[in-house]
Amino acid sequence: VAMVPQNLRAVFSGCLRGAGDVRYVAIVSLFSVAFVRPFLTWFFCYPMNAWFPAMEFGVLGNWISFTVESLIRATLLTKRAYKGKWVNIKI
Repeated sequence: VAMVPQNLRAVFSGCLRGAGDVRYVAIVSLFSVAFVRPFLTWFFCYPMNAWFPAMEFGVLGNWISFTVESLIRATLLTKRAYKGKWVNIKI
């Protein structure tokens, strides 16, 4: 399940970087890796595991947070690619 958004973010980040839109890709990646992923990992591993101990979110929470973070980043990069703002960037 996580492979689709992971590959989408890799493809679109590479396309946008190649087109010269490096700043946007860097900002999205920094925000995603520094804030979104750690928060989601903490949330799914600790509070969700405490609220639903039978679900064993301690192990599964890492993968859920990775998938959600990949979806968020893939969505932001896909929207940026389809908006076409990268066309006006001068290299």
